[in-house]
Amino acid sequence: MNTDEPLPTRASLLHRLKDANDEASWNDFHRTYRGLLVGVSRRAGLNETEAEEAVQDTMIAVAKKMPEFRYQPGKDSFKGWLLQIVRWKIADQFC
Repeated sequence: MNTDEPLPTRASLLHRLKDANDEASWNDFHRTYRGLLVGVSRRAGLNETEAEEAVQDTMIAVAKKMPEFRYQPGKDSFKGWLLQIVRWKIADQFC
């Protein structure tokens, strides 16, 4: 998936992710954003295994932040926040 392609943020999904036990919503989130995160990771130079690890680490980081996360669409971009997290996880792969 190209990072320039529209990927609308669904506030209702983000709200449901506050429940760490909502497996259906987490699966939906993974299906929605995995391609974007893998694509960014691969374009950054990671191989498939490293990219999958960066995605997994990103998902873990998001899960840890969701209980306190406040989506403010007029102020912040969820996709921008998510991409920043994956960039940090990509950088970790080069250390």
